[in-house]
Amino acid sequence: MPHQININKKTIEKNSFQITLINERVDDDAVQKEKIMMFAKFDGAHWKVKEIRKNWKCENGRGGSTEWGINECP
Repeated sequence: MPHQININKKTIEKNSFQITLINERVDDDAVQKEKIMMFAKFDGAHWKVKEIRKNWKCENGRGGSTEWGINECP
């Protein structure tokens, strides 16, 4: 089955953005979805990444959270 990836951009303030990538077809049978959030700023000439956060949703019955969380799936 092909990977399904969704990408969204949200403006935080002028020239600052939150870019969110959600992978709905993870190659790990314990993980239902993974989310990567990148906070970046454009200074007019260059992009600067300020922070990157990762979250996961575990498959039901695998011992991890089925809601978004910061703990990797077991």
